[in-house]
Amino acid sequence: APTFSDNFAQGSLDTTKWVVSSGSGPGTNLMVPANVDLTTGMLRLKLNIAGGTHTGGQVSSLKTFGYGTYEWVLRASSSSATPTGAGSGASGSVSSGFTYWDSGSGYPSNGVNNGSYTEIDCMEVEGARLGVNNMTSWTNPNGSASNNGMNTTTVVVSPACDQAFHTYKMVWSATQVQFYLDGVLVSTHTSCIPTTPANVYVNHWVGDINWGGSPVNQT
Repeated sequence: APTFSDNFAQGSLDTTKWVVSSGSGPGTNLMVPANVDLTTGMLRLKLNIAGGTHTGGQVSSLKTFGYGTYEWVLRASSSSATPTGAGSGASGSVSSGFTYWDSGSGYPSNGVNNGSYTEIDCMEVEGARLGVNNMTSWTNPNGSASNNGMNTTTVVVSPACDQAFHTYKMVWSATQVQFYLDGVLVSTHTSCIPTTPANVYVNHWVGDINWGGSPVNQT
């Protein structure tokens, strides 16, 4: 049996496993507990893009986890009112399933490397590129591809990430991270492999023209 799992079907968040974020988030976002909804038998995160005020939703695991297999079953941001109904995402939104830990500043990082640092983005989808999943491993909060702080690859997803649920999986070890899409190995990272156990996250937030796309006013 998995060490940690949740299908969010019980109608309310299991607070022995998860914490709901409140306050500052990534990008230009505030994380609002009211945007985390489990009343329909699944986890739904609402994002409101309105002018300069953006509110999203985020949950993270209470415990940290190290090397192993991680799996998220997600449909990216969509205007659909139902799990499988018609709808589409909007530019500016970011939908993510990932692991994260920063020894000093919590999430999001304050830009200072306080020591051991882990982030592995298994599923990160921009509203401007809804047919592509971004997979990134980080070992430095100020990292970039040029200074070896991050390693990122992409894969085309069909149907697009906002049109259907897909299974995003990663297998993390001391020497590599393997990424799978719907059971198929699509990328292997052998550089920028973090080592510190991390919390599990699911979030929905507003990016900008450089990441996520220029925000479109929409809920």
